[in-house]
Amino acid sequence: DATSSFKENKERWEGDFERAYLPWLLARATGSVSKASRLAKMDRKHLRSLLRRHGLIAPAANTSDDAE
Repeated sequence: DATSSFKENKERWEGDFERAYLPWLLARATGSVSKASRLAKMDRKHLRSLLRRHGLIAPAANTSDDAE
């Protein structure tokens, strides 16, 4: 989109990528977030945050583990 800034375009592309990649990753890991984080070589807490952002897992209860 030529009328949007670099940042806006980048965020849109990242969001599109995440919406396609995350369900595929979870399916590949048979629903296991721990296994998915290992496959993606990413921190499990970060992956959980992305999954929550995209509505792929339920929001967590308010615990110290969720303070990100």
